[in-house]
Amino acid sequence: VLSVDGGLLDAAIGTIDANSSVVLSVGTLVAPSGNFNIADDFSHSGGTFTNSSGTVIFDSAATAVISGNTTFNNLTCTTAGKQLTFTAGTTQTVAGTLTLTGAPGDLLSLRSSIIDNQWNIDLLDGPQTVSLLDVQDSNAQTNTVTCINCFNSDNNDNWLFDPFGIVFDSLTNNPIQGAVISLWYDDPVDGWRLAGAGEIPGDINPQTTGADGTYSYLTINGTFKFTMIADGYNYPSAVADAAL
Repeated sequence: VLSVDGGLLDAAIGTIDANSSVVLSVGTLVAPSGNFNIADDFSHSGGTFTNSSGTVIFDSAATAVISGNTTFNNLTCTTAGKQLTFTAGTTQTVAGTLTLTGAPGDLLSLRSSIIDNQWNIDLLDGPQTVSLLDVQDSNAQTNTVTCINCFNSDNNDNWLFDPFGIVFDSLTNNPIQGAVISLWYDDPVDGWRLAGAGEIPGDINPQTTGADGTYSYLTINGTFKFTMIADGYNYPSAVADAAL
């Protein structure tokens, strides 16, 4: 464990590769101006964290618990299947670049330490690369987080998620061009209706598939469903899901 419980640890020049947890309770931790790799947890219960315009990278497969309020410069995790658990009620501020990516079928999970209690992330206008995540109980306070090919596990505010898919012929497995996909929103007041600008900012609805059969939307938090119309086809498929 890399522990700072008083005094000053100044690592601004160079890098740190912490093969376990980092604990800051008292004193000052000056992070490297390069990479600061952390294998396990990051606990910031007191003291001062200076980000030095560097990059904090959570790099192991182990679940990492991030506690306390911290301002990072660049924050990165690209380990497929990993879980980042944030202490409920805390705020992680990212002044630079946010990079969070998993892999198809092996998503990177973001969770609160207490289910149904949100953790906060505050992006200060920096770039973001966010994809292949499973997100729950998060509030992106200042700027929207756009999550591509992600799973919305509910109770997320100011995140845009990307429901996507491919329309294909269930007998030939070939993509279908010209299918019309409509996205419907379960409005808490009006019930099911066609999703509009308030639910899918900047997207067109319905969408018509191209030669690759794909469709994709960016949605707010909520309950949605798709319908599909294509000449010569019935929807849903008459072929059982298990046989597709």
